[in-house]
Amino acid sequence: MSSQFTTITTAALLDSLCLAVDAARVAAAGNTRWLNAIDAAFDHILQVESIEYRASDHALLYHSESGQTYTANGRCQCQAFKAGQPCKHRAAARLVANALAVPVAPVVPEPVAAPVAPVLRFSRFASAGKSAQEEIDELFAA
Repeated sequence: MSSQFTTITTAALLDSLCLAVDAARVAAAGNTRWLNAIDAAFDHILQVESIEYRASDHALLYHSESGQTYTANGRCQCQAFKAGQPCKHRAAARLVANALAVPVAPVVPEPVAAPVAPVLRFSRFASAGKSAQEEIDELFAA
């Protein structure tokens, strides 16, 4: 197993990362601790220019605001992980792994068909073969 981390710019990952965050939030619906970890991880990733990621084991080097550096994938060295709680470091590693696995297709707008004006017919008079004006005159005749 390679121990090499690859540096990935946050900008290059942004579109896929947004999709990964949306999917993670849906999967964690109802679990406040995981939702908070996902939000904190996303916020952190957005604030750094690049991340260091190792694809062989989906590990992320997370340089914390406190000065600590964690290697996170399914495991972490932080206190939250040791207490059996969700942590933003593992959430960040999962988000990046999922973002790298999700190919983002370019957005191509679908053609919009011109609206078709409805043909208005007064069914009561349609069978008589009358013109629209004749139908109006007949409707409003006193």
